[in-house]
Order: sequence, then structure tokens, then C-alpha cells
Amino acid sequence: MTMLEWIRTNKRWAQVILALLILPFAFTGMQGYFERNERNRGPAAVGGTEIAQAELDRAVNAQVDRLKATYGDKVDRAMFDTPELRRSVLDQLIDQRVAGNAARDIGLATPDELLRKTIASEPSLQENGAFSLQKYRQLIAAQGATERDFENRIREGLATDQLVSVPTAAARLPAASSAQVVAALGQKRSVQSVVFASADLASDVVPTDEQIGAYYEANKRQFQTQETVAIEYVVLDAASVGAKLEVPESELRSFYEQNQARYVSQEQRDASHILIAVAADAKPDDIARAEKKANEALARVKAAPASFAQVARELSDDPGSRTAGGALGSFGRGAMVKPFEDAVFALQAGQISGLVRTDFGFHIIKLNSVTGGGTRPFAEVRAAIESEVRRQLGKQRFAEAAEQFGNQVYEQPDSLKPVADKLGLTIQRADKLARSGGEGVLGERKLLDAVFSDDAINAHHNTAAIEAGPDRLVSARVVEHAAAQTQPLDAVRPQIVSLLKRQEGAARALQRGRDTVQALKSAQPPTLAFGAVQEVNRLAPTAGLPPAAVAAIFSVDASKLPAYAGAELPGVGFAVYRITAVTDGAIEAPQAQAIGAQYEQAAALAEANALVGGLRSRAKVAIHEAKSR
Repeated sequence: MTMLEWIRTNKRWAQVILALLILPFAFTGMQGYFERNERNRGPAAVGGTEIAQAELDRAVNAQVDRLKATYGDKVDRAMFDTPELRRSVLDQLIDQRVAGNAARDIGLATPDELLRKTIASEPSLQENGAFSLQKYRQLIAAQGATERDFENRIREGLATDQLVSVPTAAARLPAASSAQVVAALGQKRSVQSVVFASADLASDVVPTDEQIGAYYEANKRQFQTQETVAIEYVVLDAASVGAKLEVPESELRSFYEQNQARYVSQEQRDASHILIAVAADAKPDDIARAEKKANEALARVKAAPASFAQVARELSDDPGSRTAGGALGSFGRGAMVKPFEDAVFALQAGQISGLVRTDFGFHIIKLNSVTGGGTRPFAEVRAAIESEVRRQLGKQRFAEAAEQFGNQVYEQPDSLKPVADKLGLTIQRADKLARSGGEGVLGERKLLDAVFSDDAINAHHNTAAIEAGPDRLVSARVVEHAAAQTQPLDAVRPQIVSLLKRQEGAARALQRGRDTVQALKSAQPPTLAFGAVQEVNRLAPTAGLPPAAVAAIFSVDASKLPAYAGAELPGVGFAVYRITAVTDGAIEAPQAQAIGAQYEQAAALAEANALVGGLRSRAKVAIHEAKSR
């Protein structure tokens, strides 16, 4: 007997139980009830108000997603989702909460009109140049928030911007300071280099058994295999629900009749033009001359319409269409400036307009043909309609199916076959799934936490129904488990030998390089085979030079030449640089202005950080370390 069946047959007892459950909700709210039962506190509190674990998880996931987008999906998610990153994100959330509280305390508020404009102007919420309500709702759903919560976060962010705008507005730097920065960045240095390669200096290194064993004992975690599971899982989503529904042909036709405006193709007009150019703000005499020339051209094409292309090639000032006889191709509404568009859409095919004035000059337009503008037949759009109807029905029926899904995986926890058979789902399998996750639903943190739980691993029970996005649920069952194990020393000995050789080679290169730099500054410098001269510039880094090398080259006092600098080249060795010339580089005015603006922005950011840091030092901030990891 299912839970719902028991409730239907035992209504009196069900009412008593529901009444007992409702009492705590009435006084504390449903969210608070579950949060207190799941965890007593969030990862941090500011002024007595908790930062919820879910809020931190969302922020961390968003940051990890941004990093993966930058470095590519092939990079393991676990490389980014580290305790250090989580603490950094938590600090950002604390700073935001501190600044938001301060803004509220001094009465800074965000007007409704500013909130609307900010949301409506967000580029990611635009579709075809206009605000998309659908994208807005999808964004809110993806963040697991309500519309009110989302808008309150935006309000708080805008109020915080007002708060920090005061010190940043004051961060105006003297022109002389910006000029010094620009001059320093424009300087160029001519250098030669010689590299002490780690690999060369490690060629005779032979690590002893004692060194190998000591490294192994001190770094056993480095040689652990990943804990993995093999799972079976089923996914329920609105699309799969809709795909199994029977949709009568009459319902598809009814949808077509009710939404015919969606299936009207945009009217396209193929036109040609002759442009006699004259600026909108030209002098009257220039406008008169252009108009006279345009009237002469108009008279010619009116007298002989077939000569339109030839006249366009002779007289048109539009270089893009002149060689094509004035042909502009097909376009719809919104593609041209309004006076031109109005004239084109007022013509009949084959007609030639009178003079049309725009900011570009005088146009003579010929409408070649008209296509589109009619309703597409049902047969042409039937497949799209069926897909749309199934999507809508799937969303409507998903709630009912989701309840069945959740009950089934809970009530029959030893297999996913019953829920798969009941709802027509496919049981999928994933082998060697690590805690770092995989693609699609296998990357959902809630699912990964569930399948690596003791209950899933030891009892092989189905996980609960886990939300894996809007209108999507997943449940999984562990069928195999491989614990993390430390590989034996013999298996990793070659790896340790190679690593110790690299370490010793790097240490030798570092020492040799530093000693060489000091010796080059002595009265009897050694003779080295320096390479070809390279010109180094901070603004245009030379190929092969890492930032640390550029910084070393420009940190040396070059008042007396030659001067010498050294820098480690990770994975390569140590480079010694001989600076032979220094020249001032000319920076174009636009770039110099951009550099000055960036310098000022950095100063403004420092002022804002100082403000928030001061507010944080006076705020009651409690960080619960166990929760932030």
C-alpha cells in the first residue's frame, strides 16, 4: 500500500498527523522547520543573520561554472571546488552582506523603477533586442530562488553600489601620477638571456631508496586512487513525460487555430536604390545641389524603368550596392531607417518611389519583389506544434509523475526497476563515477553527495528523488563501490624517482642562476653565451617570457648598463637576463587614456575594499569553519 493510498483509507488518522505537522510550520515557517532539522546553522553569520549553506553552495557552483567555462570542460571540476575557493566565496558573501546591512542602516534604497530598468537591461535576459520574461523566469528557477528573493538580492546589490560609489568617486588621482604610470608601462628594455635547464642539471641525479621511501611516507595521499561508484540511475523530466502522452490530431489543429499569429512568416521585400549622398546637417546649397541631381536621376528611371540598375551604377553614392546596380537584397521590417522602410513597404512590386530623404541623403527606391507575409500551412508546422504541445502537457503532468516517482523510489528502495516500469523510464548506468562528478545530471552535487553516502554505499538503497534542474528529478542506486586506496610503493616508484629528479634539477638551476647573477655584478664577471637580443615591453609581452620574468627585468635598476636579472621558469629552470638598453616607448593617446582610467579604477577598487574592510571589522561576523569547507 502506498502512502497516498493509506491516507485515502485512513483519513481521520491522516488529519491528526497533518494537524501535528502544521503547528510548528504556523509558528516558524516551513523553511525554518526543515533547516533546523537538517542543520542548526549556516557557514557564517553577519550581525546575527545566517548565510545559508544553500546560498554558499549556489555561489560556489556559479564560480566553479565560470572557471570551467574559462579553462574548458575537460578540466576536472574537483580542481576548482577546493576548500580555499569555498572560503574565498564565503568571504565575498560576508562582504556583500556587511555592505548591504550598512547601506540599509543609513537608509539607502533602490527605487522600483531603477530595479526594473536594471533587470530589463541585463544582456543575458534579452531576446531579439527585447527583455524576455521567459529567460528571466528560467534564470530565477536555475538559481533555486523565488522572484521576490531574486529581486531583493538585486535591490541589495544596487544599494551597495550606492554605498561604495562615495569613496570610489573620491578616488581621483593627480594627472602626474597617471603620467608616471603610463611612462613606466611604455618603457622598453633590450635583453639577452641564458637558461640553466633543470633537466640538464638533473641528468646525473639518482635518488636513494631512503629518499624515495621518505617521500612516499610523507605524501601517501598523493598516491591514492579515487573513491568511485558504479550506479544505476533514472531521470524523470517534463520532456520524457510529454513524449509518452497521446496527443490527438484534433488538439494539434486546435492549437494551430488558436496560435496562427505564431505561424505567419515575416514579409520580406527585395529592393534596389540609388543614393545621392548629402549629410543631414549640410549647408542649404549642398542640399539643393544633391536634390537637383537626385531629381535628374529620378526622371531618367521614371522614363525608362529598365535602366534603374545602369543609373545606379553611374550615379549612386552607396559603394555597397552601386556595383550591383543598387540591389540591397531582401529584408524585413526593422532592418532599415524608418523613412526608407516606410517608403519600401508602401510600394507595390515593380514600382519606383519618389525622392526619399534620410540622414544619408536622397534615395530613389525600386521594389523588386515581395515574399512571405502569409500563414504557413498546418502540415508545414505540425511537427513543431506537436513538440510544443507535448512540452506544455509534459510540464502540466510532471507534478503528478514527480509525486509517483518520489514515492516509488522511497517505498521500494532496493531497485529502480519498479519506478522505471511504472513511469516508462530507462535505467541508465555510470561506471567509475568519482566524487568530482561527470556530465549532465551526473555533475549535480546533491546527487553525488547522495550516492557517496553511507546508506547508498552500504545498503545499496535508492537515493531520494533529487531535483536536478527545473522539472527534472533523478534517483540513483549504487551497485559497486571502490574505496580510495593507497597504491603500493613499488607501483609508484618510477613516478617518485622522476619527481625527485625534477625537484633536485630545479633546486640546482635556482642555485646556479642566483650565483651567476651575483657573479655577473662582480669585478670579474663570468663569460656566458647569451642569446639574441629581445625587446621587452610590459604592454606587449614577448613570446616565451612569463610574467615573473618580465617583472624581474623591469624591477632592476637600469641606470648603469649592462644590468642583470634572474627569474625562475617553472618546469624549465632558471633564466639570467642581461639588460643592454632602455628606451622610452611612445603610447598613443587613446591607449594612454585607457591606462590612466584603469589605474584610477584600481585606486577606486582599493578605496571600496578599504570601506568594506572597515565595515567588516566593526560588524559581528561569525564563521563556522566546519560549514564553510
